[in-house]
Amino acid sequence: MSAHKRTLIGGVLIGGTGREHWIRWLAVSSEHRRFGVGRMLVKTAISFIPANSSIYVDSFVEGSIGADAANRLYESCGFAPTEVWQIDDLIRQRYVRPPCVYV
Repeated sequence: MSAHKRTLIGGVLIGGTGREHWIRWLAVSSEHRRFGVGRMLVKTAISFIPANSSIYVDSFVEGSIGADAANRLYESCGFAPTEVWQIDDLIRQRYVRPPCVYV
C-alpha cells in the first residue's frame, strides 16, 4: 500500500449515439469545487462527443441547492436551458448544447 493518499476529485459520465449525446452524471468533491474541475470535466466530455451532435444534460431546477453553480457552469460551456421536467418528486432543468457549426 502506498503512503500517498489518493482522492477522487470528480467524474463525468457521457452517453449517446448518432447525433444525440448526454452528460449523464457530473460530480466534483466538495473540497475541490470552485477550482475549475467541473468546467474541465464538461469540456473534456464535449471533446469526446462528435461535433455534429446535440449534447443534453439534466440539471438542478432553479431554487434547488446547487442549482445556481451547476447551471452557470453549463451555460458557460455553451448549453442553453430548455424545458423543465418532472417524474414523481424529481424535477430537473434540461439544457442543450447544439451541434458545432464550425466542423
